[in-house]
Amino acid sequence: MHTHRGESCDHDEICPVGIALALSLLAFASTWGANFGLDTKRSLMNTPIGATPPPPGSPPPGTPGTIKDPVMTIVLILVTCGLYGYYWLYLTSKEMQEFTGKYAITPALEVVLCIVTGGLYHIYWYYKSFAMLPGMQEQVGRPAADNSVLWLILMFVPFAGIWVLYQFQTELNEIYTTAGQSA
Repeated sequence: MHTHRGESCDHDEICPVGIALALSLLAFASTWGANFGLDTKRSLMNTPIGATPPPPGSPPPGTPGTIKDPVMTIVLILVTCGLYGYYWLYLTSKEMQEFTGKYAITPALEVVLCIVTGGLYHIYWYYKSFAMLPGMQEQVGRPAADNSVLWLILMFVPFAGIWVLYQFQTELNEIYTTAGQSA
């Protein structure tokens, strides 16, 4: 037994109000997902993550990203009290997606999720991005090293997170440099 608008409801079967609420939430989620770049038409049961086609005008997979000075990146994040970090996250997501050809979620939505979840998605984003590096290293013919778990743990150690960010950006730079030389 549960209540609707203060009145008790004692359905022995499925509650019609619950069904209506579930359908309206599903419709809202579908519309919201489409507005933020989620592919709501693909079947989640049959299509693997990353199988979403690239956005129109995207460069071909393997296109190297921009080389960024890791020290300047860290300085800008600190000086802007973290605001540059969101811009860096957006650019890094975009460049990693373009390089790998895997477009599961738009970079803009990733930034929004980092903000809306109070940083919880940010932790996931770092792990996901760290875990993408070995595949990117293999893609350019470099030996693959998966430091994703170690780096994620170090992100929680005071000042070690700065070192991890430096290492992450340095590794991306090396991958993009190697890809640019082989192109």
